Amino acid sequence: MIGILSWIAGVFLFAMLATLQFVSMSAFHDVAQAQAPMHLLTPTLAARAGDGNFPLATFPLHLALARNALAAGDDVRAEHWIERLPEGSDRLDLAGLLAERRGDIVTAARDDIRSGDRESLLRALSALEHGGNLVAAIALVREEIGQGERRMTEPDTLAEAFWQLGLLLQERFVQSGGRVRADALDALQADQQALKLGPYSMKYLLAVGYQALVVGKADLATEYFERALRAYPRNAEAFAGLGRAALARDDRETARAEYRRAWELDPKLDAVRSLGSLVGP
Repeated sequence: MIGILSWIAGVFLFAMLATLQFVSMSAFHDVAQAQAPMHLLTPTLAARAGDGNFPLATFPLHLALARNALAAGDDVRAEHWIERLPEGSDRLDLAGLLAERRGDIVTAARDDIRSGDRESLLRALSALEHGGNLVAAIALVREEIGQGERRMTEPDTLAEAFWQLGLLLQERFVQSGGRVRADALDALQADQQALKLGPYSMKYLLAVGYQALVVGKADLATEYFERALRAYPRNAEAFAGLGRAALARDDRETARAEYRRAWELDPKLDAVRSLGSLVGP
C-alpha cells in the first residue's frame, strides 16, 4: 500500500511540475510578444511564487511577472519581481527600465552598461546631455570604456564610446567658454583612441583633424585631413578642414584654394559654407 501511495504521489508531483512549467512558459512567451496576460496565473499562485513560498516557481515565471508589472505601470510589483530574478542580463535590463521610468537616468545607464545595452545607454546619455548634466554623461561614458577595456569589447563598439566621449568633452569645453582647455585636449585624445581602434573611419579622421584645430595644432590637423583625403580623395569636408588649417596658419591663399576644391564637391555642406564665409570671395 505504501508503495502504491508513493507512486501516486510521484505521478501527482510530476503532473504539478509539468503544469507549472507549461503555465510559466506560456506567460513568458505572451509577455515577450506583447502584454503579459495575468489570467494565466491565479492570484494565489502569483502571490506564493513572489513571496518565495511556492517551491516550484521557475525563472520564466518570475521574469514574466516582472515584465507584466512593468507593462502595467506597477513599479512596486515590478521591483518585487525583479529582485527575485538571478543576476544576469534579464535582471539588469528590467532594472534599467524601471530606473529610467522612475527618472533615475544614471542608475538606468549603469545597468545598461553592465548588460551591454548600448542603444538604451545612448538614450540615457542624450537625456543627460539635453538636461545639462554633462558631468554625469562623461562619467558614464568613461565607465563604459573602462568596462569595455576589461571585457575586451569589440573594437568597433569601444571606438564609438571613445568618439562619444570626445563629443561630450568638446561640448563641455564650448559651454565653459573655452576656459577648460583640459577638456579640449582630452577630447582630442579620445578621438585619437577611437581612430586607433577604427583606423579607416572617415568620421574618426575628421574628428581628430577638427579637434586638433580646436586646441591650436594646425599642423597636426593638416596631417589628419591629408590622411583622410588619401583614403577618400573626394571628401569635401576634408578639403574644408585643410582650408581651416591653412587659415590657422594665416595662409589665406591656400585656404581659398582648398575652399574651391571643397565647394566643387559639395557647395551645400555646412563645413564648406562656413569656410567660404571666412575666406571671402
